[in-house]
Amino acid sequence: MGDKISAEKDIIEYWLNQKGFSTVKNIQVSNRDIGILALKPENGVNGFYHIEVSCSLTSGLSEKDVKKGISKFISKTFNEVLIIKGVNKIIKNISGEKMEYKKILVVSNLPVSKEEEILNEFQSKEINIFKFEDIMADVILELDTQYYNDSVLRTLQLTKFLLLSQPEKLAMLLDKKGKYSILNQKSKQRFIDSFLSQDDKLFKNIETEKIAGLIKHSKMRDPEQLAEVIVRELLGSKTKKKFLEAVIKQEKMQSIFKKPVKVYEVKEKFEKKQKPLMSFFRN
Repeated sequence: MGDKISAEKDIIEYWLNQKGFSTVKNIQVSNRDIGILALKPENGVNGFYHIEVSCSLTSGLSEKDVKKGISKFISKTFNEVLIIKGVNKIIKNISGEKMEYKKILVVSNLPVSKEEEILNEFQSKEINIFKFEDIMADVILELDTQYYNDSVLRTLQLTKFLLLSQPEKLAMLLDKKGKYSILNQKSKQRFIDSFLSQDDKLFKNIETEKIAGLIKHSKMRDPEQLAEVIVRELLGSKTKKKFLEAVIKQEKMQSIFKKPVKVYEVKEKFEKKQKPLMSFFRN
């Protein structure tokens, strides 16, 4: 990885190498730069890929006319005559003959409202799309604790093991408000939903008071929704009665009723509503 190569290309090239690809990068054709040329044996024959990178910290490819914008982008990035000649020349030097190659674009921060349209349009033009966020996450997840001489990989490694591994620091980064915040309110909700969906045992060792606080500030503070979730998701047929008994025993619950409610009264009312199985077979 050279000093003048962008960090994005460093990360993508490392990812490709880890996947078994050989790479040639930053190829100069006249005054143009071809991003990365990758090759990998496929069924005994080298498969070639021309890879370009379009990464931004803000949403890119956001032109109102998606088809027009993508068409202009492809013409300039992949289909310009000098670029095609340059790619074909390198492939011939490597393989000894002219060979077909596939085109890949690595992008970041696609506008959510147009993402599907953008992906479909590129696919219709035979351009495969990879998201830089996915590649970067893949690289970070696989980094171990060995020392990396490359400054970009070393930075990712330090970020992973010294910063993101500290719960308090991670929470502070995610909750940062203002101009340079990482997550807005909507993306915070998506983060929480995604995180919980990956670990449904997360609350197992969390104190009761903290769980109560989460419920208090969620949609489940509505009594009907809370009751529905408890009955449908948390309680089995044997535990519903026990739960009801436990609720009635609470001192604050007793104050709601005009006269004290005994647990046995709840049992009787509950049991009266339960018809024995044989009653359905009587004449």
